[in-house]
Amino acid sequence: MNTTANLGLNLPDDNDWGDVDVLNANFQKLDTVVSAAKSAEEYDAAATYAVGTYRTKDGKLYKCTTAITEAEAWTAAHWTETSVGAEIAEAYTALAGKAAAVHAASHATGGSDPLTPAQIGAAKVQLLYCTVPVSWTAVTGGFYTQTVSVPGVLATDEDVKVDIYPGSDNAANKLYASAFANVQSIDAADGALIFICTAAPTTAFPLKLEVTR
Repeated sequence: MNTTANLGLNLPDDNDWGDVDVLNANFQKLDTVVSAAKSAEEYDAAATYAVGTYRTKDGKLYKCTTAITEAEAWTAAHWTETSVGAEIAEAYTALAGKAAAVHAASHATGGSDPLTPAQIGAAKVQLLYCTVPVSWTAVTGGFYTQTVSVPGVLATDEDVKVDIYPGSDNAANKLYASAFANVQSIDAADGALIFICTAAPTTAFPLKLEVTR
């Protein structure tokens, strides 16, 4: 697990589940920063200050950016003007940036595409992809079946949303939709999906899966 550069907020990785203790630790750090900023005292030329310390000067809030190890008169270059709202926004931006970077890197690898929703008691969602070939087997009752390999799917998955993954060719998309309309049921297995159709589709069709755990 990484942390933000400025406030040290915990950043769950893409394969981490939401952890109430981790999230609470973030809130506590934010509370500490906000409290320190709101209660900042006037700058004292006789004092020393560590980086990140808040002080006020002429009615404005500043954050120390260069450690002041010995007394000195006010030096603007050693401080950055800020506000309580700006400090909160900075923390939010750091967290949001991490989420976007994780999503982009995961999507670039193809296959499994972990998303990073706000994980306050929320489940994690994965996007998986597969193509259902024209390899159907007739079974009793006039139905057709086949098992399609989908790495990442588990037999225990109960919340799986499956839909056509359309491309830019509208004619092909219509064929995909027509083929998918024959699907009567889809069951999850470890690393695969088991399809049962009312008629054997004659067109292979691409699918997108949303797996929630």
